[in-house]
Amino acid sequence: MEASYTVAFVKAGSPNNGSGLIFWAKDNDNCYILLTNPNGSFAVPRYASGRYLLPVAWREDASIKKGEGAENQVKVVTKGNQATIFINGKEVVSFAGQPPEGGSEIGFKVNSGPEGSNSVAFSNFQVVEP
Repeated sequence: MEASYTVAFVKAGSPNNGSGLIFWAKDNDNCYILLTNPNGSFAVPRYASGRYLLPVAWREDASIKKGEGAENQVKVVTKGNQATIFINGKEVVSFAGQPPEGGSEIGFKVNSGPEGSNSVAFSNFQVVEP
């Protein structure tokens, strides 16, 4: 699949906390999540069997626009057990994972933290089979 969307942090009360696309999801307890945050970083955690793993640890990338209101174009391309992440047209990471058998679900996740609430806008969401 190829999923693309635009993300903007309307309010970044907790700027270290990321929000983004859930993919390769068997259900709410088994999934991968592409997270970006308003500080210009991204990560891909995997939630499985009640715990978080971190196939792609938090890292900054110059292609990510920072701050409240900044819009970032994000694309996730999966093929077999390979996922490739693009942010604002730049490939930022490719990694091997464990997609669920028989297809998967997708969705969005918004995170906030003790510093304050985040308000996140997702737009231009599109999913296609490449």
